[in-house]
Amino acid sequence: AEYGMHVGTARRGAIGIVIGMANGCTTSQQRVAHNTIFSVEQVASTAVDGYFAAVIKGKVSTNAVPEVTQRFNQLQAACTLAAATAEAGTNAIASSQLSTEAIDLAAFIATLK
Repeated sequence: AEYGMHVGTARRGAIGIVIGMANGCTTSQQRVAHNTIFSVEQVASTAVDGYFAAVIKGKVSTNAVPEVTQRFNQLQAACTLAAATAEAGTNAIASSQLSTEAIDLAAFIATLK
């Protein structure tokens, strides 16, 4: 539960950054970039929330908690960087890269259940 609390706090912070930046978008391209990043974060968050719920219920081992947390934090860092890059008006990290990271995280979690 301790790791889940840290991840949840980090997630809310990163999602808040993306939402805050999205509200300041000046172009439709920036809006699309932020919406894509937000969607990727939502997929990853759902997978991580499901995993931590299973850990708390005792359905899966806690052995992978550090790795799940690390992978999720790496994804959050990539999303935050992509949002900042999009906000600056430059090319954001390709959404396919973020999507791949989210899918890899979800696939890893699925192997743990």
